[in-house]
Amino acid sequence: MTTVHHNMTGSHLEVTAMNIRDARKRAGLSQSQLGELVGMDQSGVSRIERGERPVTVDMLKAIAQALGVRPAALLDDSKRAA
Repeated sequence: MTTVHHNMTGSHLEVTAMNIRDARKRAGLSQSQLGELVGMDQSGVSRIERGERPVTVDMLKAIAQALGVRPAALLDDSKRAA
């Protein structure tokens, strides 16, 4: 199974985690609600949002679909402060 974090540095994991959290909040979903949509429990979503749980490509796609965004938007680091 391919994981998104495979070739990512810690900062890229943090960016992806932050983007998932921000997109979830914009969608008005709790961690539990997002978890239900993608087949994981609240603690799994929390670990992803803290950058502590690897995100598979399939999970990234599922999260993006549940949040109504493109998967690439969850990997985008252009929003980071310089």
